[in-house]
Amino acid sequence: STVYYGGGKRSRANVLAQYLHNGQVRFPAMASWFPDMEYYLKHFPYVDHDDDVDSLFILVDNLLQLQHPAGYSDRPRATIDMR
Repeated sequence: STVYYGGGKRSRANVLAQYLHNGQVRFPAMASWFPDMEYYLKHFPYVDHDDDVDSLFILVDNLLQLQHPAGYSDRPRATIDMR
């Protein structure tokens, strides 16, 4: 199903910036794509590929909605009898 994010790219970038400035988003330093992403983040919205920042927001937003494994306690547990 398609999810539509409202508010526009600038408002989503502002929300993302809070997570970035607080150190809540980490990037792999050796990733080949990191220099490009860093450039797009630092120069948004004055870049040709502003969809990269928007895509990062969507990724972070989806990750924040995931349930922590500690919240899986309602799930039935599988056991194996090793006799």
